[in-house]
Amino acid sequence: MTAFDQRIVRYFYEAVAAWNLDETVAGNLIGVSPRTVHNWKIGPFAKPSEEVLARMMMVVQIRTALDIGWSTTLANEWISLPNTGDPYQGLSPIAYVAEHGWPGLYYILRQVQARAVGN
Repeated sequence: MTAFDQRIVRYFYEAVAAWNLDETVAGNLIGVSPRTVHNWKIGPFAKPSEEVLARMMMVVQIRTALDIGWSTTLANEWISLPNTGDPYQGLSPIAYVAEHGWPGLYYILRQVQARAVGN
């Protein structure tokens, strides 16, 4: 695994910790089992697939955009808060990803990045 890949994994775990997500929810975000998330966390591991690394990178970018656009408290809670706006319809962003998979994750990334830069 490259040093860049290792940083993506490390920053992914930092986002998961900041958002106080359990391994089930963290795995849901990137399309892997909770066991895989746990195994990667505790020791040496095989390189995640390119798709999983891309999803991890989206999570890292979401966290970065939230940190830019919101207070620390809101940035850490937003991902789990119910949202009445479109397209969430009362779901939290985490629940939205659970229902829509990586396209939902990508939608959230675009949304928070746009807000972070003032659009």
